[in-house]
Amino acid sequence: MSDVSVKQLGGGIDKLCFQVHTSKKDYILAFSKKIPSEKKLQMLLELGDFLKEKSFCISRFVKTSSGKPLAYKHRGYFIGVYSYVHGESILWQAYSSKKIKSAVSYLYFFHKSSRSFQDKNSCARILRSVADLKAKIEEFKSPFFKIEKKRACEILSELYDAVAEREDELTVLHGDYGRGNIIFEKEKVTGMIDFESVCLGHPVFDVGHFLGTLLVDTLWQAPDLEENVILEYEKFSKFRISPKTYWQAANYFWLSDFVANFEGKTTPCFENIVNELKKINLVKKYEMGRLFS
Repeated sequence: MSDVSVKQLGGGIDKLCFQVHTSKKDYILAFSKKIPSEKKLQMLLELGDFLKEKSFCISRFVKTSSGKPLAYKHRGYFIGVYSYVHGESILWQAYSSKKIKSAVSYLYFFHKSSRSFQDKNSCARILRSVADLKAKIEEFKSPFFKIEKKRACEILSELYDAVAEREDELTVLHGDYGRGNIIFEKEKVTGMIDFESVCLGHPVFDVGHFLGTLLVDTLWQAPDLEENVILEYEKFSKFRISPKTYWQAANYFWLSDFVANFEGKTTPCFENIVNELKKINLVKKYEMGRLFS
């Protein structure tokens, strides 16, 4: 046991991660409140093998001698052992234009490669989540905030319609492509971690999530992000999708996190998300019984 050391890493609201160092190699030990189904567990195992064959460096399940993931369910937690990805997730102050473009390039090639993943249709479809969010917004009630429901649902409907007809462009999405899950070595992205939110959908959602995360989690402003994220992704993809649609995808994730916060789930950067939703007149706050934008 003297050759083994443990170091706590980040992890987020519903997850706690540790780096386990041994004399042979390093691992990640993760405790999560999100418990995947057996079907999703098998899909994640196969996706990890697929991405390794495509030369992507990601945190994959360590397998037992029988080929199953080294993972357990215990007292409401999912405990998994994963391969370690060398590098670091960087602080928001370190997100330069060069690093953002490296992250966008890595995301594009992940999307391009994942289109050939044979089991991708077993992933949950993100468009179903868009429809579910519309229903939740219609029913939303809070003594503290008001959602401009008509406008929010119009944005989600426009987003849905913009990508629903582009079936040939669907791929596996990371689902949570943001600062804590992107691994750098110096100026270059070398890997990704945390595939709990993986799903099937149009790449505009992953790009939108990255956009929204950068806007609420760094000092980057929208016009500069359009150049460094949207135009950079379009340079590779040639989708010719309006920047408006990418921002609507960002709005989707903000609204989803906003509503989730009132369902008992703690949302990272909640105040920043509220501020962005207020700026675009999707949310208003009650103060002393009156509404303020």
